[in-house]
Amino acid sequence: MLVAVLGGLACRRAGLALGAAAVALALTWLQAPGADERGVVIARAGDASLHYLRSDQELQLRVGGALLAAAGPDRDEEPLLLALVHAFARDGDVVTTLGRGTGRGAPALRDAARWVVDVRDAWPDAAALAPQASADGPVPPPGGHAATRPAAPRALAGVPDGARQLIAVCELPSAVTAHRAGDAFQRQLRRAVGDGVVLQPFALDRSDAALLARLLRAATSAHGWNGVYAVGDAAVLVSAAARPTAWAGGRGLGERARWTLHRAHLGSPKDLERAFVGALSPPIAKPRPPSANPSRPSANPSRPSGELDLRSARAVLSQWVEPEAARPGSRSLRAWWSAQRGELRRAEEQVRALGDDPAGRSAAAAIAARFAPIGAPRAALQAALGLAGAEGAPLRDPQLQARCAHALDPTFFRSAPDVFGALERPTEAVGDLEDEHRVTVSERLARRCSGSDPLAVGLRARFASRCACALVGQLRLARLDADMALALRELADPFVLAEIARVLLPTGRWQELLTYWRSDLPMPRGLRARAATLSVEGRRRLAIALRSRAHPTGSDLLADLLLDDDLQVRALAGGALEQHLGGRIAFDPKWPRSRRLDAASQLRRRHNRRP
Repeated sequence: MLVAVLGGLACRRAGLALGAAAVALALTWLQAPGADERGVVIARAGDASLHYLRSDQELQLRVGGALLAAAGPDRDEEPLLLALVHAFARDGDVVTTLGRGTGRGAPALRDAARWVVDVRDAWPDAAALAPQASADGPVPPPGGHAATRPAAPRALAGVPDGARQLIAVCELPSAVTAHRAGDAFQRQLRRAVGDGVVLQPFALDRSDAALLARLLRAATSAHGWNGVYAVGDAAVLVSAAARPTAWAGGRGLGERARWTLHRAHLGSPKDLERAFVGALSPPIAKPRPPSANPSRPSANPSRPSGELDLRSARAVLSQWVEPEAARPGSRSLRAWWSAQRGELRRAEEQVRALGDDPAGRSAAAAIAARFAPIGAPRAALQAALGLAGAEGAPLRDPQLQARCAHALDPTFFRSAPDVFGALERPTEAVGDLEDEHRVTVSERLARRCSGSDPLAVGLRARFASRCACALVGQLRLARLDADMALALRELADPFVLAEIARVLLPTGRWQELLTYWRSDLPMPRGLRARAATLSVEGRRRLAIALRSRAHPTGSDLLADLLLDDDLQVRALAGGALEQHLGGRIAFDPKWPRSRRLDAASQLRRRHNRRP
């Protein structure tokens, strides 16, 4: 594996082999102690530098040492920013990106072919690294490329008043962008965008609290309305003359926009509404009473009575935002993803706390086994699948699972938890994903991400949205083979399952849909309507499938089957009802319809209560 900083030697994975000398140089580079505490520096241009964090597959663009932009499987600032552009920009708008960020934003917007995209560079040195920063790994493109420095920055000063409908700031608040947190710069944005929308991303886990407070204060002074959208640690400040209306163009949500939302862990426009944290409301700072605990946040974070708490970005945000009322939803991808992320984090912590003894290894294997249906997408869980379980045998091959863990995090075994003491370490010096330049949605990706080899496991864990999109594309053409079907089942979430249903139901392939409908997922959209048209045999199979799928969204379909004209369908549906509720709703398939109606109504009322 090569990088430009090593002399511009060429590295090609897709059909072009690495030379022996190049391999040796690459291995030396990636195994060497970190030359920089922020990760391995893989390219420089003037004051700008590009850093690669091996453990997270993350690329960071820095200027003068300060973080300007970051992208990787665990960073959602750019995906959320792009999702909001799709939400607020109308067809034909002039959209300006202030800076290039990691180089992904402007090309993605141009590919949508809906807007006139204008790029304004702020740091020529950083812009020169954008081609490398936009990659998915540390490998340069085939043949390499030279950093090209733009002639000069293009500030907003030359933009006529109101000439832009949307401005997306593609760089994070940091020491080098501190001037953007001032009143003058925010007024400049408002002048250039007129009645339009300004988007400014920030990371809740990386933002300097004092700088964020200055940014929010300046925004309220320059813009008539300000609000914050957040998904996980990613957040975007949205500013406008008045509260903007999302999806106001009257155009349906196309495939590109839907998958753009999915990369930001949003399943629909309603999910984007749920990501709205609230509008900014300047806090009223008052002296704290002498008895107050200065380290404790205010009891009413939306309108604190004490002075600003600058310990963290979240504390600052809680003081400035007037919280929006919660919008629950059983099909919310954002809520599903947040809950799953929390479960994975807790599972990792539990595994790391276990000792290297039979009881500890068995417990780790049991924890990891719970996440096997979704691919166990963490290095610790992949490794734990190779440990001996309660019966003394591992669930999967230990050597293979160690390599899979190494693919997800090549630094994992440097300080692996004690419970993995007896697990044989991989001999590979670099991870499989570190030999990637760009992961693009294609038939090739659909095949590469399928199977149990380390590269396939790594692609599914680190590039889940792109892999799912590629597999759904192949499903549109034909039934998937066993490996591809299993990969898509692992990747299925509320959104992906809805996309699968969008492909299969109109063509009558409803039985294939059951393959991807895991028990933890809501019922696929459109399946209930399709069930009304099925043959008796089809309805029987559907009733059997409901026995292992207890999600509340399937209650209406189960209630329909309790009223079916076919006795066996009703009996099978009754079995599913007993399986889920254990007799809490009495039912007999031979009852007259009036009594069965009562049972079906009870079931619907149980799961369709108003929040």
